[in-house]
Amino acid sequence: FIENKRCKIFFVIVPVILLLLLLAVLLRYTTEPSAQKEKTTVTAETHKGAVAEYDSLINLSLVYIEKKEAAQALSLLKKAVVINTNGATAYNNMGVACIMLRQYPEAIDYCKQAIALDPDFALARNNLQWALDEARSKGINDTAGSVKPH
Repeated sequence: FIENKRCKIFFVIVPVILLLLLLAVLLRYTTEPSAQKEKTTVTAETHKGAVAEYDSLINLSLVYIEKKEAAQALSLLKKAVVINTNGATAYNNMGVACIMLRQYPEAIDYCKQAIALDPDFALARNNLQWALDEARSKGINDTAGSVKPH
């Protein structure tokens, strides 16, 4: 009788446990794709938000540049390049702000970064030449190179 009772426990309980484990695994795999989709949606929404924030910072910095408040513009543009390290426009505008602040070596570096990111960016090339000319006129000779035609 004891052996039969052990056999019943073994042959009834073990299959039930295995069935529950199988069910748990199946549920996990069937819900995973929707979880992945939610993550993708959140990532896409986050990206859209970052793009909007970057654009807002660029636009607001242009307002400060127009108002000749270059320090405020530079502060915003530094935030913009944290959001988008490949934003040639932000680096170009940082160059302009630095020219306005008479920080010519920094202006030259920022314009060069903009050109490195977008070799066809004519405005950045013009601003680099402007920074180089301003630096030379102020006797700052630590401005290696000039604008190469593209």
